[in-house]
Amino acid sequence: MTRHWTINGRFLAQPTTGVQRYAREIVSALDALIVGQAALTRDLTVELLVPPGAHDKLPLAAIRVRTV
Repeated sequence: MTRHWTINGRFLAQPTTGVQRYAREIVSALDALIVGQAALTRDLTVELLVPPGAHDKLPLAAIRVRTV
């Protein structure tokens, strides 16, 4: 059974403080787990929704980024 997660990427449009930095690290770590095919990420698709004008970009390999 495929699981789909959607992540609110609003933090990419905000000034970087501790909260935004933490969110970036969590999303990057999740992306690495998916790329490495960790057992818990089997059949998992993740999408990061970012607002228009989000100035920060994350180098993601497995998580799809979509502007909404």
